[in-house]
Amino acid sequence: MPAGWVYDNALKGMAEHVDGELKECLLTSLTDVNGGYLNMQTASADEIHTLRMALQTHICSVMEAGPSTWYQPEFFDGYLRQLRELEVMLATRLSESSAYLSERSLGAIGC
Repeated sequence: MPAGWVYDNALKGMAEHVDGELKECLLTSLTDVNGGYLNMQTASADEIHTLRMALQTHICSVMEAGPSTWYQPEFFDGYLRQLRELEVMLATRLSESSAYLSERSLGAIGC
């Protein structure tokens, strides 16, 4: 389980790239709002795909900004590692949906 600041920043970063109910869901799941709980068990494959794309965009933004923009740059690599673990979890969840696989590509966004 990642530290609360990692969790919150990942959700905020993804929320910047989605809208509507999904954005609201992310922002109401922050640690200072509900203690840091996000239940995605009933999320559709489309929602998981949207989250994965938003996460990949966030990862690219973080990498582009680099560690020099951080108050404590020594945490940069660990943060990226946690984001990539989340990306793998989302990709795994998508791969379990055979109907989704037949409709879309699961390729990653390049940075």
